[in-house]
Amino acid sequence: MRIAVIADIHANLEALESDMGRIAEIAVDEIVCLSNIVGYNANPNECVDIIRSQKIISVIGNHDVSVSGRAEPDRFNALARSAVFWTREHLTEENRSFLLDLPPETRVRDFLLVHGSIHDANRYLLSRDAAATCVAA
Repeated sequence: MRIAVIADIHANLEALESDMGRIAEIAVDEIVCLSNIVGYNANPNECVDIIRSQKIISVIGNHDVSVSGRAEPDRFNALARSAVFWTREHLTEENRSFLLDLPPETRVRDFLLVHGSIHDANRYLLSRDAAATCVAA
């Protein structure tokens, strides 16, 4: 079983298209997305459309949460906050609803998919020790 894992797309259409091309070349059985489909870049609708059309199993990330309106970007830096508000203005209602409906976690085979950490989508795990502590908790 070969599973491709993508994450932190942040509305970067060119990178997503490149990744999808490479994934097609290596013939995976499944693609999963650990979120942040939107944020920062200028193609949120196109990126969400790809995820939706390919039926890629996805979880919601902190940028997706804020763009969908589930939460405000209070903990974001100024650039990220600005990107959230820009994306809210440009995202279609259909794609906003898609993001809003994404779960914070899901399972694929024996894997638990989350964004950030098991306990907090905004938490960065920057070392093996931090990851091990998170999983053990």
